[in-house]
Amino acid sequence: MPSNNSSEIEYLLSLMRRQIPGPFKGSMKILQRMLIFHHLVENAAAFLNSLPANEVEPELTEFLKAHSSFCIAHRQAVNSGFHNIVSTLNNNDIDFIIFKGIYLEKIVYPAETIRQYADHDLLVHPADLPRAEQLFMQQGFQLQDSLFNRFAIEICQQRGYPRALVHQKARYLQIDLHTRLSIAPGPRFLDFDDCWLNPLKVEIEGIQVKTLRPEPAFLHLCWHLLKHSFCRLLWLQDLKFFLRKYEVLDKAEFHQLIKRHQAEQVVAAALNLLTQVYGGASAMQAFLVQIGKSTFRKSRYFRLPDIFQPRREISARTRVLRDLSLIPSWKRRLKYLAQAAFPQPEAVESLSGKVKQRMHWRYLFSRIRTLAAAFIDFQRFKK
Repeated sequence: MPSNNSSEIEYLLSLMRRQIPGPFKGSMKILQRMLIFHHLVENAAAFLNSLPANEVEPELTEFLKAHSSFCIAHRQAVNSGFHNIVSTLNNNDIDFIIFKGIYLEKIVYPAETIRQYADHDLLVHPADLPRAEQLFMQQGFQLQDSLFNRFAIEICQQRGYPRALVHQKARYLQIDLHTRLSIAPGPRFLDFDDCWLNPLKVEIEGIQVKTLRPEPAFLHLCWHLLKHSFCRLLWLQDLKFFLRKYEVLDKAEFHQLIKRHQAEQVVAAALNLLTQVYGGASAMQAFLVQIGKSTFRKSRYFRLPDIFQPRREISARTRVLRDLSLIPSWKRRLKYLAQAAFPQPEAVESLSGKVKQRMHWRYLFSRIRTLAAAFIDFQRFKK
């Protein structure tokens, strides 16, 4: 499906590459929507402010000035809760690892570049999940309305589902509690030792905290970019600055990690997008040479410029085709198809809490209806 917003996307990509974008010929409303969706308002404002006034549309300048103020206030508000969150866990002897969000902004990103984030992502041990959730709820947090929060917390412990919390009064303050981190379709997760053995220690806001070693952290960021129903340019920016700081692609530990998890295709797909956006030498081709792989299956889903259209969701059919392009072997693809067609009953949103067996008529009816819709749905995206 060709893009209807090529002018806006090309302008956006010029800002990402810090190139003078030239006269803008598209829809200003669509461009503004894209800047908000991709979390690029503050960085776009900083770059365009460095250009002569006659190089920038006055309407765009006014929009960026007004919306940057909102973005700054929101980011500072989210940041203000960091000390309390860390203190709560430390004071109750709950071991945790912080990743993405504030870690990327404070440690990975260069000082002149801003990384927006909306919540604090924390990894805790499965045994500590109920206690951590209860402690935060005693401090005014509550469960967000999400699919995984509809499950019993024991199911989240067993299957590695995250728990999303939001403060009842300060609605901007959000926490995502994870017990496992996914790295490939299936889902496939990092091993316990990948996360907890010799974690990296960093200082954020004057507090020493644990984060992932660079190798598993980068693998998780690659899949984080690819797994969502929509891509954001912000997540590609994460990869760019992470590689600039840690250079994990040349590390033997990273090659061993992706080989053990059979995640070469995930990393290659993410690097392919990175190269398309930023240009220059192909990070994907250099990576394939390093790991001894000469072939790379390109998915139609991971394609510019369509991939960066602001969207709520993609179709079930598109999601399956996307995931199959990232799975290396036919054996694993068949296993994935079986799980996608007949997942655990509690993972079916319409049946959550009602049906616990696959042979239940409600479950079978739900799956037949979903599979039929997927077969006839040739719409690549849902706006």
